[in-house]
Amino acid sequence: MEKNKKPRAKRNEITREKIIDSAFVELKENGWLHWNARRIAARAGCSTMPIFRLFENMDEVKQAVISRALKVYEEYIYGGMREEKPYKGTGRAFIRFAKEQPWLFKALCVSEEFTGRSFAAIDPTIGSVMREAQKAGDLQGERLKRLHACMTIFVYGAGVMSASGSHLVPSDEMCDTLMSDVFLALKAYYQIPPAPSATPSATPGETPNKTNANQPQEQNEEGERKK
Repeated sequence: MEKNKKPRAKRNEITREKIIDSAFVELKENGWLHWNARRIAARAGCSTMPIFRLFENMDEVKQAVISRALKVYEEYIYGGMREEKPYKGTGRAFIRFAKEQPWLFKALCVSEEFTGRSFAAIDPTIGSVMREAQKAGDLQGERLKRLHACMTIFVYGAGVMSASGSHLVPSDEMCDTLMSDVFLALKAYYQIPPAPSATPSATPGETPNKTNANQPQEQNEEGERKK
């Protein structure tokens, strides 16, 4: 066992950056269920003492790791925006992030257990993605929000299946085709102008408008007075 044991690093070799690196890799490779100071220290080649000497507590380490994970996520999304169709590119990038970085995806986007917040509250790309959605969909306001919400449901579903290794995940080509189909259908639907509100007309058995109903009676009374 001694041969496999990782040698301890010297005190001056243990820095905040080294601890953050080790904590990030631990999350990336093994998830957060057993993410703790002991496992991070073992990966960094030290005891747990340097962690609590360099950081106030484990929550400070966690926040640093979350920031690092979000930067990785940003690289995927902004990379997608450089494609010919930026909005579609962000969808591809989201699914690719889930497939290639499953534990980071689960920690950030699926569960609030690690971050303590919903992904919508910490997503650093949401403003840029919504601007691309507006350009691609040629929509604004509530219709834009609804289109993006529907597309989010699609890419989230594909992302979760990819991160879990489900055999139901379609090929990249098929997923790309389906994403286009969904987007074009939603765009066509939300671009249809709302039907103009028609003035309701009286139907059989319905009481006529009060003004119209009284008009003949008023005319008769006027005629009687003239006589």
